[in-house]
Amino acid sequence: MNLRIRRRFTQAFMRYDIDKLAGVRYHPHGLTPQDRDMVDFFQWLTTLPRSEYEATP
Repeated sequence: MNLRIRRRFTQAFMRYDIDKLAGVRYHPHGLTPQDRDMVDFFQWLTTLPRSEYEATP
């Protein structure tokens, strides 16, 4: 699926959470061992292409 379309679906799906979390910042030094899943998610997120031009075919 086109990256632009996937991004739209993801934004629509997460709109409520995005609106509620406005202003929240990621501070890795304040995390605990219980936050491991979230840390793994953020690390995975950084590996994704930022635009359709960075996407690999």
